[in-house]
Amino acid sequence: MEYSNCLHLTNVFVQLPVPDSLDDKTVSDPMCIALTLLKAPGVTGVLKSSVPKLYACGHHLQSPGFSPSQALSARASFVFAAMGKQQAIQTTTLEPEKVKALEHVTLTEIDVPKPGPGEVLVKMLIRPVNPTDIAQARGAYGDKPTFTVGSEGVGVVEDAGEGVTGLQKGQRVVAAGWADGTWQQYLLQKASELLPVPDSLDDKTAAGFYINPITVLGLVETSAVPKGGWLLQTAAGSVLGRQMVQYAQHIGLNLISVVRRASSVDELKALGAEHVINSAEEDIGKRVREITGGKGVDAAVDPIGGETSGKVLSTLKRGGVLRVYGTLSGDTMNIRTRDIMAGRKLDGFIIYSWLPGLGEQESRKRKEKALQLLADKILTPLNGDTYPLEKFKEAITASQEPGRGAKLFLQ
Repeated sequence: MEYSNCLHLTNVFVQLPVPDSLDDKTVSDPMCIALTLLKAPGVTGVLKSSVPKLYACGHHLQSPGFSPSQALSARASFVFAAMGKQQAIQTTTLEPEKVKALEHVTLTEIDVPKPGPGEVLVKMLIRPVNPTDIAQARGAYGDKPTFTVGSEGVGVVEDAGEGVTGLQKGQRVVAAGWADGTWQQYLLQKASELLPVPDSLDDKTAAGFYINPITVLGLVETSAVPKGGWLLQTAAGSVLGRQMVQYAQHIGLNLISVVRRASSVDELKALGAEHVINSAEEDIGKRVREITGGKGVDAAVDPIGGETSGKVLSTLKRGGVLRVYGTLSGDTMNIRTRDIMAGRKLDGFIIYSWLPGLGEQESRKRKEKALQLLADKILTPLNGDTYPLEKFKEAITASQEPGRGAKLFLQ
């Protein structure tokens, strides 16, 4: 596909051939495209200097061969993709003063890559805004100063390199561990790492199949709670926390969920959660002893850190393990020495390490299982609003609002 003669709107590329009877002056009439196209966010010098023969009338694109029903709305969100360029959300530095306010994360212009042997060019459709994406942007995982943000998403096959079989152009695909950040319009992935998306899954649900569902599987698997034992989770009102409730019910796991708002208690109980603790009003340790008959929990999982982790560690049985899989509080963990002396253990969990560590075959089994759990509606994500890619900062801000609940997306 030639990218020098196309317009981009919400990740849909359309070739717009222009009749030879129309001269350059006509097709570049400011009343047609200048105001909507050349002033669009992300349209930089190299793009403005490469305007092909395209034209738009009023608020719709017009082109020979396109019926009115196929016309696309021409709003200010147009981005002109010329000379093989695309938009990407990237970091520019990891300087502390800029990182704190995310001033170093910008909308930039990069090349559209070309697939090599065994590779697929994927056109991204939609991607979630996850806490891990924001943490990554702030350098929590030791990334290099300049990189593309984004951990998951769903796309369609746009092109394929030599030797790729079993995938068709336009087919929806996902990956658990994309080769590059997903907050861009196109990226390359090994064909062997892509999974076809079941027709029963909508784009948003498919886009979020990696970080939350597979983390749920990984946390439960590594916690190794014995039959009849107890698992405790914090931040249970999150999208992942809700899916943990659903998965625990599915496999018959005794689960205690900790939240910080009364409204979250009602929401989780509506999902079927039996034991929910509101840490804003109840003592976590006291309630856990009541629920477990004084035995404590076999394992706990916590994405918050700080003071919360210390409280949760104290609820473990001797030999029990607390797995920390996030740093939502941003605070230093407060651990009591006597809990460590009592044989309570602390460990970390990062999906980016755990899943590849299983090996290719076992890793794929977990990916396929997560997709099936979503397709069977055993896990049902809480999907929220969608923002244009260029409004990523608004989406990040909205995603961090207290009590937000539903996951936000970039399109």
